[in-house]
Amino acid sequence: FFKGHYILAWSSKGIGEYDSNFQPLNSLQSTIPVLQNVRVTSLMSNNISLLWIGTDGNGVIKVNNKENYFGIVKQQANGEAFHNPVRAFCEINDELWIGTKGNGIITLKNWDKNNVSFSGIKSFHTNIELLDNCVYSIEKGKDGLVYIGSDAPGVTLYNLKTQKFIKW
Repeated sequence: FFKGHYILAWSSKGIGEYDSNFQPLNSLQSTIPVLQNVRVTSLMSNNISLLWIGTDGNGVIKVNNKENYFGIVKQQANGEAFHNPVRAFCEINDELWIGTKGNGIITLKNWDKNNVSFSGIKSFHTNIELLDNCVYSIEKGKDGLVYIGSDAPGVTLYNLKTQKFIKW
């Protein structure tokens, strides 16, 4: 019994997977195709998140919960779609700065938490702050400045103390 399903090892090849009403399922074999062509000799489960499958000649297969560690930022704080290629990342004072090709810099507060919200997303563009919207590098210096490389002649600086951009 594994994650609410019954798993059976067949004497010839593969496994059988059934729901609590013994209706056939195919979730494990579809995500782990090798299970279709291997002789399974033993199964062990903790009923929650881990299944060990012993095979005849193909070693041990470990099946665990697939965690989705990635989130997707689909739109900006102003509601506009975010479809620009990303060229640079840098952590600046607990914010993730994202340099884009054509959309300037986008910053995310609480970027390493599950509760990233639109209120924590800011955008910086050529209208006010940057020399160019095609940002290819972002680097925090030891001198209290952030160096921003782009397609523009020159470098955009960000003064961490004054929180102001400098077009240099």
